[in-house]
Amino acid sequence: MTTHNEAGRRRLFQPWLSAVRALCVVLVVACTVAAVAPTGSALAAANQATPLASPDASTETVELTGLVERPATLTVAELQAMPVETVDVTFRSGDATEQHSYRGVRLYAVIEQAGLSVDPERKNAKLRTYVVVTAQDGYEVVVAWGEIDPEFGDAPILLAFEEDGQPLSGEDGALRLVVPTDQRGGRYVSGVVRVEVRDVDSAPRR
Repeated sequence: MTTHNEAGRRRLFQPWLSAVRALCVVLVVACTVAAVAPTGSALAAANQATPLASPDASTETVELTGLVERPATLTVAELQAMPVETVDVTFRSGDATEQHSYRGVRLYAVIEQAGLSVDPERKNAKLRTYVVVTAQDGYEVVVAWGEIDPEFGDAPILLAFEEDGQPLSGEDGALRLVVPTDQRGGRYVSGVVRVEVRDVDSAPRR
């Protein structure tokens, strides 16, 4: 039988017991959220793995044309959806030495996904192929296919959209050709707008 004193003690401790139960529920919820939420370092790693161009730069385009099966006009955002690589480079520019870290996609990969179009009956036909990269100001350079083909030079030549952790943009354009194997920066083309695949039999360019 419950005495009057026991009932009083229960009424006295009831608010404390309710408070303890509520605190336990809060702690369980907090621990669950902490377990499933990504840490700051995890978020940083995720952001680094999928770099984004600035809103203006992401809509800029590069034309892919020439000896490819599927010519295209690609946006920076579409290039960012491809496998991305980082290269650290040092090169001479005038009398100065520059050091940078670039992120972008391999020139080889961009062309390969469009399908290189060469004569399958000609021996090593792709070694007669070269790429003309054109800037928005008309500046042009040439990259031999043998430089970038994984079976030959396999050079990690990039169409880069990020320099030293920042998206390329402004007057220099959103894309830059990066040639880590070069000692000088003449082929580091800023503001790339066109990539044309040609071979030694292509008609003369006007």
